[in-house]
Amino acid sequence: MRNRLPSLAGAATLSLTCMLSAPTLAQTPTTYPGGAARPPVGQGDAEHRAGTASESDTTFIQKAASDGQAEIELADLAVKQSQSAAVKTFASQIKSDHTKAAADVKRLAGAKHVALAAKPIADEMSPKARLATLTGAAFDSAYADEMVTAHQKAIDLFTSACDSSDAEVKAFANKTLPVLQGHLRHAQDLQKSLGGASKP
Repeated sequence: MRNRLPSLAGAATLSLTCMLSAPTLAQTPTTYPGGAARPPVGQGDAEHRAGTASESDTTFIQKAASDGQAEIELADLAVKQSQSAAVKTFASQIKSDHTKAAADVKRLAGAKHVALAAKPIADEMSPKARLATLTGAAFDSAYADEMVTAHQKAIDLFTSACDSSDAEVKAFANKTLPVLQGHLRHAQDLQKSLGGASKP
């Protein structure tokens, strides 16, 4: 009986050491891109995986955010440079709707730990640079054409995202898709009224 006492004391000391050291690990959360805190060490690896976007969903979220910001910037340009009241009204609606969508995608990115660029992706800036050199009727026609093309691409992007296995991504895509479809119809009507060629 006397020989077993050191072993029990050693086990108690080891147990106490583990209990004291464990909270230290749990008190240092790591920050993900997008600003969300990583779950504490030892808590819910399954929950962490559930809250992280897949590669395809990450690409969708980043593209949706970038394209939406590009639409807002083009709308600001249209309000400034257009000579058409119809174009200005359309651009104002585009800005309003895409600003709401931008807030939604930002919340989604935060929830899924997806980092968003501060500015639109580089290739999305080319329409703005091109349209900035135009004025009057030439600008109006080019803007309508760009809105048709941009929204056709956006509808394809969001339609694919509607099949996401992530419930939150899918809900955002389904919520936003009808708005984009309405923008496309409006842009096509505007394009025709300005004498532009109808796009398929």
